[in-house]
Amino acid sequence: MKICNKMFAECLGTFVLVLGGCGTALFGHVGFLGVAIAFGLTVIAMAYGVGHISGAHLNPAVSFGVWVNGRMSFKDMLIYWVSQCVGAIIAGALLLVIWKAVRRRHGQCRLPQRQLRWRFPRRSSADLCLPDGYPRCHRRPS
Repeated sequence: MKICNKMFAECLGTFVLVLGGCGTALFGHVGFLGVAIAFGLTVIAMAYGVGHISGAHLNPAVSFGVWVNGRMSFKDMLIYWVSQCVGAIIAGALLLVIWKAVRRRHGQCRLPQRQLRWRFPRRSSADLCLPDGYPRCHRRPS
Protein backbone atom coordinates (compact mmCIF):
# COMPACT_ATOMS: atom_id res chain seq x y z
CA MET A 1 0.00 0.00 0.00
CA LYS A 2 1.25 3.51 -0.75
CA ILE A 3 2.58 5.54 2.14
CA CYS A 4 0.26 8.47 1.31
CA ASN A 5 -2.76 6.18 1.77
CA LYS A 6 -1.40 5.08 5.14
CA MET A 7 -0.74 8.68 6.15
CA PHE A 8 -4.27 9.74 5.26
CA ALA A 9 -5.77 6.73 7.04
CA GLU A 10 -3.83 7.46 10.23
CA CYS A 11 -4.67 11.17 10.05
CA LEU A 12 -8.38 10.41 9.55
CA GLY A 13 -8.43 7.75 12.25
CA THR A 14 -6.78 9.97 14.84
CA PHE A 15 -9.01 12.88 13.84
CA VAL A 16 -12.15 10.78 14.41
CA LEU A 17 -10.75 9.38 17.68
CA VAL A 18 -10.03 12.82 19.13
CA LEU A 19 -13.25 14.33 17.79
CA GLY A 20 -15.44 11.49 19.03
CA GLY A 21 -13.76 10.80 22.36
CA CYS A 22 -12.81 14.30 23.44
CA GLY A 23 -16.00 15.73 21.96
CA THR A 24 -18.00 13.37 24.13
CA ALA A 25 -15.97 14.41 27.16
CA LEU A 26 -16.57 18.10 26.42
CA PHE A 27 -20.20 18.14 25.32
CA GLY A 28 -21.70 14.75 26.17
CA HIS A 29 -22.40 15.07 29.91
CA VAL A 30 -22.29 11.28 30.07
CA GLY A 31 -19.76 10.77 32.86
CA PHE A 32 -16.60 8.68 32.91
CA LEU A 33 -18.23 5.48 31.67
CA GLY A 34 -19.85 7.25 28.72
CA VAL A 35 -16.56 8.82 27.69
CA ALA A 36 -14.80 5.45 27.96
CA ILE A 37 -17.49 3.82 25.82
CA ALA A 38 -17.21 6.64 23.26
CA PHE A 39 -13.44 6.18 22.99
CA GLY A 40 -13.82 2.40 22.74
CA LEU A 41 -16.48 2.53 20.04
CA THR A 42 -14.46 5.09 18.09
CA VAL A 43 -11.38 2.86 18.18
CA ILE A 44 -13.44 -0.12 17.00
CA ALA A 45 -15.01 1.91 14.19
CA MET A 46 -11.63 3.18 13.02
CA ALA A 47 -10.06 -0.27 13.29
CA TYR A 48 -12.71 -1.58 10.91
CA GLY A 49 -12.65 1.55 8.76
CA VAL A 50 -8.93 2.16 8.22
CA GLY A 51 -7.28 -0.87 9.82
CA HIS A 52 -6.82 -2.68 6.52
CA ILE A 53 -4.99 0.37 5.13
CA SER A 54 -2.63 1.42 7.90
CA GLY A 55 -3.09 -0.96 10.81
CA ALA A 56 -5.16 1.65 12.71
CA HIS A 57 -2.49 2.62 15.21
CA LEU A 58 -4.31 5.92 15.96
CA ASN A 59 -1.77 6.75 18.66
CA PRO A 60 1.96 7.51 18.54
CA ALA A 61 2.53 5.15 21.47
CA VAL A 62 1.13 2.25 19.48
CA SER A 63 3.30 3.15 16.49
CA PHE A 64 6.32 3.29 18.81
CA GLY A 65 5.48 -0.16 20.17
CA VAL A 66 5.19 -1.57 16.65
CA TRP A 67 8.58 -0.04 15.78
CA VAL A 68 10.21 -1.44 18.94
CA ASN A 69 8.84 -4.85 18.02
CA GLY A 70 10.53 -4.58 14.62
CA ARG A 71 7.39 -4.56 12.49
CA MET A 72 7.92 -1.03 11.16
CA SER A 73 10.88 1.01 9.99
CA PHE A 74 11.93 4.13 11.86
CA LYS A 75 11.04 6.29 8.85
CA ASP A 76 7.52 4.85 8.70
CA MET A 77 7.10 5.41 12.43
CA LEU A 78 7.99 9.09 12.06
CA ILE A 79 5.55 9.42 9.15
CA TYR A 80 2.82 7.81 11.24
CA TRP A 81 3.61 10.15 14.14
CA VAL A 82 3.34 13.23 11.94
CA SER A 83 0.05 12.00 10.47
CA GLN A 84 -1.40 11.20 13.88
CA CYS A 85 -0.35 14.56 15.34
CA VAL A 86 -1.82 16.43 12.36
CA GLY A 87 -5.13 14.58 12.72
CA ALA A 88 -5.25 15.25 16.47
CA ILE A 89 -4.41 18.95 16.04
CA ILE A 90 -7.10 19.41 13.38
CA ALA A 91 -9.70 17.67 15.59
CA GLY A 92 -8.63 19.72 18.61
CA ALA A 93 -8.91 22.93 16.61
CA LEU A 94 -12.38 21.94 15.41
CA LEU A 95 -13.45 21.17 18.99
CA LEU A 96 -12.12 24.58 20.06
CA VAL A 97 -14.15 26.30 17.33
CA ILE A 98 -17.28 24.37 18.34
CA TRP A 99 -16.66 25.13 22.05
CA LYS A 100 -16.33 28.86 21.36
CA ALA A 101 -19.47 28.85 19.21
CA VAL A 102 -21.45 27.11 21.94
CA ARG A 103 -20.18 29.58 24.56
CA ARG A 104 -21.04 32.52 22.32
CA ARG A 105 -24.54 31.22 21.66
CA HIS A 106 -25.45 29.93 25.12
CA GLY A 107 -23.25 32.00 27.42
CA GLN A 108 -21.03 30.05 29.78
CA CYS A 109 -20.89 26.43 28.69
CA ARG A 110 -20.45 24.51 31.92
CA LEU A 111 -19.57 20.93 32.58
CA PRO A 112 -21.42 19.03 35.30
CA GLN A 113 -20.11 19.84 38.80
CA ARG A 114 -18.98 16.27 39.44
CA GLN A 115 -16.48 16.57 36.61
CA LEU A 116 -15.21 20.00 37.58
CA ARG A 117 -14.15 19.50 41.17
CA TRP A 118 -12.99 16.64 43.31
CA ARG A 119 -14.15 16.50 46.90
CA PHE A 120 -11.77 14.87 49.31
CA PRO A 121 -12.77 13.73 52.79
CA ARG A 122 -11.51 15.74 55.74
CA ARG A 123 -9.77 12.74 57.23
CA SER A 124 -6.07 12.10 56.83
CA SER A 125 -4.74 9.45 54.47
CA ALA A 126 -3.88 7.22 57.44
CA ASP A 127 -7.52 7.28 58.54
CA LEU A 128 -8.58 6.18 55.08
CA CYS A 129 -6.23 3.19 55.07
CA LEU A 130 -6.97 1.83 58.54
CA PRO A 131 -10.03 -0.28 59.31
CA ASP A 132 -12.66 1.29 61.57
CA GLY A 133 -11.87 -0.74 64.70
CA TYR A 134 -8.11 -0.09 64.54
CA PRO A 135 -6.73 2.33 67.19
CA ARG A 136 -5.55 5.62 65.73
CA CYS A 137 -2.78 7.38 67.60
CA HIS A 138 -2.47 10.50 65.46
CA ARG A 139 -6.05 11.12 64.52
CA ARG A 140 -7.19 14.65 63.82
CA PRO A 141 -10.14 15.81 65.88
CA SER A 142 -13.39 15.81 63.92
